[in-house]
Amino acid sequence: MKKLIVLCAVALMVLLLVISVAGCQQQAPDVIETIYIFKAHPLYNPPPPGGWTFQTTGPHPARVQGLFDPGDKIFLGLVISERLKGDTSFSRFTFFNKGTGAEEEIRASPGDLGPFELGRGFLTGFQNPWEVPDKDGKYELRLYLSDEVVASALFNVGIWPASWGPEMVRRPAPIYEVRMNTSEEEPRVSVYIKGGLPQGCEASHGYSVEQLIDDTIYIKATIRHLKDVPCEDYSYFEETVNLWPSLLKNFNSGETYKVNVNGYTTTFVMP
Repeated sequence: MKKLIVLCAVALMVLLLVISVAGCQQQAPDVIETIYIFKAHPLYNPPPPGGWTFQTTGPHPARVQGLFDPGDKIFLGLVISERLKGDTSFSRFTFFNKGTGAEEEIRASPGDLGPFELGRGFLTGFQNPWEVPDKDGKYELRLYLSDEVVASALFNVGIWPASWGPEMVRRPAPIYEVRMNTSEEEPRVSVYIKGGLPQGCEASHGYSVEQLIDDTIYIKATIRHLKDVPCEDYSYFEETVNLWPSLLKNFNSGETYKVNVNGYTTTFVMP
């Protein structure tokens, strides 16, 4: 009889242990459904297309979402899970260097931490984007809830991601023509840029509005080509940069202003 009681007690303990372990293995719902990295454009920054909210990246997407240069700024798109019990706020954001293991806290505005309503998409850091680390490397942007990392996204600074294909080299584009177009409708001012591609396998790598100093708008246009691959033939590319109202809000109609693209300067009269 004693043996039976002991066996029953052992069986009961094993059953309780199994139930306890199973309970521990049940994970709470993810805090966010989607996290997406955006590069901020200095001085003007129209919101990204709404379609980003439909990308089911999950809380920890494994692919590199952006390539940045030191001095660039970053902000996030987040979709908060509908399965949570109430609105949520994050405790902090950090940049984690995957090569060195160093982790740096982001100086986020209080509103960037929440609270966030369930099931909605948000642009976090959009009004005051965060400057990326100034050292080249592979990084993880981490979102904390208390002391737990509940979401993350990958980006690189100065390093072409291997998942993007053959390694590329970027450099400032030689500029051959900058022509201003003005209109009474929005955008009231746009910049036509014609640049050179000294090697035939090169391509335009886009542009960024770097800064506004006094009466001059500075724009950087870049080109890219495959690393260590010789090419021949000289060709050209064309870009049109729209200068949005937020950039021109302090410009006066009838006055003359300058645009500098990689050192090539021209003027326009504000309509």
